[in-house]
Amino acid sequence: MLEFLNPLYLFGLSAAIIPLLIHFFNKRKAKIEKISSIQFLKRIENKNIRNLKLKEYLLLLLRILIILLIVLSFSEPVVKTSGNYSVLSQNNCYFILIDNSYSMKYIMENGLQAKQRVKNEIEILVNKFRNKGSMFLLFSKNDEIKIYPVMKDEKWKETLHEIKWNNSNFLINGLDKALNSIIEEKKTINNYLFVFSDFQKLNNYDWLNSLPTSMSTYFIPFTVTSRKNVGIQGLKIKSKILSPNHKMILELYLKNYSEKIDMETRFFLKINEKVVLQKNVLIPHGDEQFVPVEFLMQMENRGWNTGEIILNSDEIEEDNRYFFSFYVPHDYNILISSGNNNAFWIRVFKPLIAQSGVNVKFINEKELMSVSFNKYDMLLLNTGFNFSGNEVMKIKQFMEEGNRLLLIPEFPVSQTGLEDFFTKFNLGK
Repeated sequence: MLEFLNPLYLFGLSAAIIPLLIHFFNKRKAKIEKISSIQFLKRIENKNIRNLKLKEYLLLLLRILIILLIVLSFSEPVVKTSGNYSVLSQNNCYFILIDNSYSMKYIMENGLQAKQRVKNEIEILVNKFRNKGSMFLLFSKNDEIKIYPVMKDEKWKETLHEIKWNNSNFLINGLDKALNSIIEEKKTINNYLFVFSDFQKLNNYDWLNSLPTSMSTYFIPFTVTSRKNVGIQGLKIKSKILSPNHKMILELYLKNYSEKIDMETRFFLKINEKVVLQKNVLIPHGDEQFVPVEFLMQMENRGWNTGEIILNSDEIEEDNRYFFSFYVPHDYNILISSGNNNAFWIRVFKPLIAQSGVNVKFINEKELMSVSFNKYDMLLLNTGFNFSGNEVMKIKQFMEEGNRLLLIPEFPVSQTGLEDFFTKFNLGK
């Protein structure tokens, strides 16, 4: 039994009448010429006339066949035998790419969530094509693209309904490799990709260029232009040093996903479950902004801290919160080996010493080996460069553990002496 995967193209068969119309309405009328005598005209044999007509009919038939073949190729005929499609149908492969980001939970105008409409549309698509070739569901899970084959039974529905709609982005990284691996395995000729998405996170279509050349792509959008949504795209800690009684500077990245509506939103900054700042921001439609955020850290902020940015409620709640953490050292300990210049360095560090959380200890160069460096965050050397091998190893280990070394020579040092010091501590030249 012959069936067609794209039966709508069969309407194109009506175009076969065009060559017939041209044939019948384009016949040339005999032109009358008056001559004085016919004795010099060569007799036209009936055989030649019959040959000429035969060529015209063959040309007409060829034109009709060309149109028929083009229409049939687009309609994709397959042969069905004993309830199954013949091997011709195995040349088709259908991929259903599902956007399972949290924005697909959005309630659309008909009262359904976008994700529910997607499920309904996918069931219709699967029932129509799953017996006409191989079919696969593709969606994101744990930041990877997962591929599940649609089998002849109904188990694929369980996979569809168990999809988690909680990804922050619509992932397409690695899609080309996933598709190519299946196409190479199945050796299919006709490949179709159906993309179900609200396209909130998909605004760049360069990835289409990496798809297999045999792939036909169809987009099924679930977009509502009146959607009101501002989302948090990210956050950066701009402060270089975190310490109590100092300002902490953050940079908040917000985006207005609405296509037509400018949005004013209020956000709250919570540190350790306590609101420390709130601010209003106006973002034009389709725009994104970096919003500076500053607040003064207190003494109780020492150690690990949890932070949270909360936006006012809008139509998509999942991108209205952003969590982060940061560490403020309990104490900043500085060890200074300054020879005979202790009085000078006391005056220099007096403002820091006055601040709680900063401790400074002075030693002479002979005490370098006897003092443990473990509890210090910074080592200041205001001495000569005559370090023993053990001292060099101890200082190098201190630096390798991520601590800071500040070197200030006690007296003028030659270039050779300075290069020798850099070589000992693997600092280059």
